[in-house]
Amino acid sequence: MRIWVTSFVWDGIEYVGPRIYAKTKETALAVAEFEGLVLEGELVGFIPVEDLDEPEETTDKIMLH
Repeated sequence: MRIWVTSFVWDGIEYVGPRIYAKTKETALAVAEFEGLVLEGELVGFIPVEDLDEPEETTDKIMLH
């Protein structure tokens, strides 16, 4: 199963949407369209916070997409 990242707009503000779990991009696109979401792409990996070049006191504020 692959993980797909989505977004949506509410009152003119863009938000991170729910993740879609689907085997293919076509299936993820169909689900996103049905739910009124924008398919942004596939989540392919994570970067551990300790591997980032940010001061330790700001690591709780980091968001990667």
